[in-house]
Amino acid sequence: MLDIGHSGDALDLLVALMPCVAGYAEIGLGLLQHPATRLDDNPYASWIRNYGDEGYLQGVSTALALLETVWQQRGSEARITELSEIFTTATRLEAQFWQMGLNAAAETRA
Repeated sequence: MLDIGHSGDALDLLVALMPCVAGYAEIGLGLLQHPATRLDDNPYASWIRNYGDEGYLQGVSTALALLETVWQQRGSEARITELSEIFTTATRLEAQFWQMGLNAAAETRA
């Protein structure tokens, strides 16, 4: 993320941020709506409420609209491959971040 922020432009940075921005919304809303999720005495209740909240979801919509606007201003077919690589790398790193937590939880239970 820092490399993209230093070496890329606004479009690069927005593309790199989207897996985190959208991923948190997807996970937060998914947990908030899941029937097995218990918020009482849950140490992550505020996180779940925050990222599943309509306000955060509206922020995601705003971020997507900004990405679309910046794409219209700075994007081109020539940049698709580069931007796809940025998005793929950011998505992989985000997935690895979440996997670390899952691995730690599995080790704690073992």
